[in-house]
Amino acid sequence: MLRAAWLYPAVVVALAAASLAVAFGLLQPTPPRSVVISTGPPGSTYQLFAEEYRDRLAADGIELVLRESGGAEENLERLNDPDSDVSVGFVSMGLATPADSPDLRSLGAMFYEPVWVFYTGSALEEAPPAELRGVKISIGVPGGLAHLVSTRMLELLEVSEEENEILELEAFEASERLRDGELDIAFFAASAGTPVVEELLGTEGVSLAHFTQADAYVARYPGLIKLTVPAGAGSLARRLPAEDADILAFAGSLMVKESLHPAIQSLLLDAAVEIHGVPDLFHTLGPFPRPTTLRIPLSDSADQFYRSGRPFLQRYLPFWMAVLVLQLVTILLPLIAVVYPVVKILPGAFGWAMRRRITRLYGELRMIELAAASVDDVATRTRLSDQLESLDRRVRRLRLPSSFAPLVYTLRLHIDVVRGRFLGS
Repeated sequence: MLRAAWLYPAVVVALAAASLAVAFGLLQPTPPRSVVISTGPPGSTYQLFAEEYRDRLAADGIELVLRESGGAEENLERLNDPDSDVSVGFVSMGLATPADSPDLRSLGAMFYEPVWVFYTGSALEEAPPAELRGVKISIGVPGGLAHLVSTRMLELLEVSEEENEILELEAFEASERLRDGELDIAFFAASAGTPVVEELLGTEGVSLAHFTQADAYVARYPGLIKLTVPAGAGSLARRLPAEDADILAFAGSLMVKESLHPAIQSLLLDAAVEIHGVPDLFHTLGPFPRPTTLRIPLSDSADQFYRSGRPFLQRYLPFWMAVLVLQLVTILLPLIAVVYPVVKILPGAFGWAMRRRITRLYGELRMIELAAASVDDVATRTRLSDQLESLDRRVRRLRLPSSFAPLVYTLRLHIDVVRGRFLGS
């Protein structure tokens, strides 16, 4: 009976363990302590924003590891690489598609990412771009948005790479050479508040290119946005730039791997409100972040955030306390929803199974009794007697909980009755 006694609690424990494993797998109550974000070159918009995210997540005990990159293209490559430990990255909207990036999700549009074209002298004033000769042009580092856009734009404008010097310079170096007169044209992709852009806008002798055909670019490429830089935005005293200038921009997005823990996504969105909600040259207070998407869908966490705000627990509790409550809920949920009903049902089912074993043995005893009552020959009675003794031995070997002992002893008494009445003692 001892062997059967531990069967019931063993089933309950096994079921509880399985339920907890499933619950923890589905709800993911414990977020990682460290997350890797792919940023951009030193001093870039991506790098500066990533540093702000790092500081804000550190306040909640999450280490955001910054990994420099060439820019948006390289960030996208890292996010799509299943062997990469990068799970967050800045990517310009329109670069990624669901077909190429099925495991990526967007946290929304975070900021404008203008494409700035600065030039010195009259490099872009005297002749169409296709007639440029002997000009030094910086197109940014490979892997960055500036490099991607400038390469495509020079192709569209039919600027000859053979007759001009094309350089792949980082933003700081390109800015310095432009101000020193060692560079004629430089492409940058950065927010208006980036130090490099602010400095160039206010530098005499450096001009901002005005895209007269900005509307045509936007019409042909849906990912583009037309923005206007007002005259004097760089320096009111010196009226730099001298005239309003239309430029092109992308919306910068924060992309994540779909597998990134929802709590971390919520922390990133909380930080985004503080980091990107401040006004700049192109927008007033509060328009970012926003649930704008282009091809890549919002993550479930981002969709919930834009619909109803922060997760319920994180609205009222510090981050790790909210995580602890979620862990407790994860433990209690399967116990309440699965284990408790089973605990209520299982004893009845277990008792029914034990009684059924006794009932089947009673069935065998009844067959022996009926057969013994209707035969007289010695050989048959001897066979039935052997069957009865075999049944008795099996009953004695039964291992049932002590609560079923009365049924076992009653069955043995009935075996004795059949033995004495029909087969002799």
